[in-house]
Amino acid sequence: MPERKYDKYFYSYERSREAMERNSSGPIFQIDGNTWKGCNAGVGGFFRPEEEISNPKEYLWWSGHPPHVHREAEILLHIGTNPNDPSELGAEIVLYLGPELERHVITRSTIVFIPPNFIHCPWTPVRTWKPWIHLEFHQSLFPSEKGFWQILPEEIVPKISKKDFPDRDY
Repeated sequence: MPERKYDKYFYSYERSREAMERNSSGPIFQIDGNTWKGCNAGVGGFFRPEEEISNPKEYLWWSGHPPHVHREAEILLHIGTNPNDPSELGAEIVLYLGPELERHVITRSTIVFIPPNFIHCPWTPVRTWKPWIHLEFHQSLFPSEKGFWQILPEEIVPKISKKDFPDRDY
């Protein structure tokens, strides 16, 4: 069947069966300027109830994305899926902001605006008791990133793989 004129503006993401067996939660899409010319970068994930983290305080410091900044603004959306109460997130997420790593706990459907060059993360889903959706959008075609490893406690830095979180286009 011939492609229609505007089919190019639709994108469907399919996770492999192997990825679903490894972890039922995870990405549902990732887009940027390579997906469509002029498209801002974004990623979305679906989280299902999983086994809880045994020691959330320790987990937060050596997991998730380390502190970093982007040249452009970023928007993080945390969306609950309860049709009777869309404000109910069904999860507990911890997000650290600023050079002092101010701790914020998200338990309701929430949008977080991250201004350009503002230090943010770690971001960690600590508990999930109902399915929820996470969306992240950058105000650029490709996300830039510069790590701020120096603000982490010294004993934490060796526990995080710097090659997994390289500086990008900064």
